[in-house]
Amino acid sequence: MTTPGEDPIATLATLETQRHVCWFYDSGSERMEVASEFLRGGLDSGQRAIYICCEERPDEVQQQLTHRGIPVAQAEAAGSLVIGTASETYLKDGVFLTERMLTLLNETVEGALNDGFVGVRVCADMSWGAGHGGRGRRVGVRSAVQSVRHLVPCHGPMSI
Repeated sequence: MTTPGEDPIATLATLETQRHVCWFYDSGSERMEVASEFLRGGLDSGQRAIYICCEERPDEVQQQLTHRGIPVAQAEAAGSLVIGTASETYLKDGVFLTERMLTLLNETVEGALNDGFVGVRVCADMSWGAGHGGRGRRVGVRSAVQSVRHLVPCHGPMSI
């Protein structure tokens, strides 16, 4: 993905379509640095950018992205940036179901294309999968992403 001397975080903005990135981070600050660069690349290339948070509240994510130079209010108003939570998406009712995740991803991509975006870039904090059978759930998420990636230009979950 990177060449010697190249900043790996800076390369996130220019990833080719249909890439799946798993980024391990040491702190919330590093997670948001990576996420903001990844999302900025999507916004700059005409994709709908989606951030699904787990450990923080959506308003905290909004503040952190704004602090890193992303025009959050403007992007959300235009529908190009969506910030949601794990419990609203893949952990609805507190349970991860692969079929529900597949349906959600397909609807998300279809909606973005219908709204005039060229694709979707999804950034998801997967820290919820660290305990209580999380490995199997993460495999389900990866399977869902692999199933939908071939349909349209799509960047999908990073940050496990």
